[in-house]
Amino acid sequence: MKLLVFGGSGFIGKNFIRYWSQRTDWQIVAIYHKNVKLSQFCAGLPNVAVISSEEAFSKQTIEECDSCLYLAGNSNHTVAFDNPIFDIEQSTLPLLQLLHKFKGRLVYLSSGAVYYGLKGQVSPDTPVHPTFPYAVSRLANESYIKSFYERGSLKEYLIIRFYYAFGPYEHSRRLIPRLIKHFFTCPDKPFPVNGDGKTLLAPLYVEDVCDGLGKIVQNRLHCKVLDFCAPAPISLLDLVNKVASTLEITPKWEFCDSKERPIEFWSSPNEILSIYNLKDPIPLDQGIKKYVNWIRITL
Repeated sequence: MKLLVFGGSGFIGKNFIRYWSQRTDWQIVAIYHKNVKLSQFCAGLPNVAVISSEEAFSKQTIEECDSCLYLAGNSNHTVAFDNPIFDIEQSTLPLLQLLHKFKGRLVYLSSGAVYYGLKGQVSPDTPVHPTFPYAVSRLANESYIKSFYERGSLKEYLIIRFYYAFGPYEHSRRLIPRLIKHFFTCPDKPFPVNGDGKTLLAPLYVEDVCDGLGKIVQNRLHCKVLDFCAPAPISLLDLVNKVASTLEITPKWEFCDSKERPIEFWSSPNEILSIYNLKDPIPLDQGIKKYVNWIRITL
């Protein structure tokens, strides 16, 4: 399989490439947009080629790949809220460029954000009408993929509404690395918790995410939408306490205002786990311990 990893320089992209680079029957083509350091990251990894998005579109690279894992796009909810034009430029326009050239099998990592504004348990069968800019662009991308498939431009597709991952190589502005750094460096100061701390998350350790995505890419894509998240949600405040407990400290926090709407919905990963025979994800506390150990090693 010749696999195009679009967004290879991102958090999940780097982990996926490293996790699956040993597959001798795969040739991974890792695409980056601005992060030229991806070549350094992939140096020494077998079966991996690194190329910029400009080169990929100007040559025949995209047409030559039979499968694509699409991970690219703006990942910052706040930026999307403040500058939706930037969000569209980063998240939708590159996908449309790809869809005009790529004719193979596409796995697209969408977002559970499309359920924003809903309450209770949701699923891909739940009607969604998001107004949050980040969610609007993700839902639009899903529709574009279905459109290109219906006109015969894609062989197969799978849209994954993904919730939250944490682990090595994620951006320092994200929640769990901020928590770990805060409790490492200034445990006596309160950690700022957005809203009332009741917003729901469903974090997965990134190794489980990469294992699952690799198994999905290898198999038939069912041309549908599936949710991929932890088996049970956890509140933001409970997550703060979980990280503190892992580090064996007593946490302090303070509530602060947030532009983002609280997340009051959750989903189940059972369908995607069953269809693709994915392993059950490791418990949250084990994932946090693995991440903390990695951080300690890399400090």
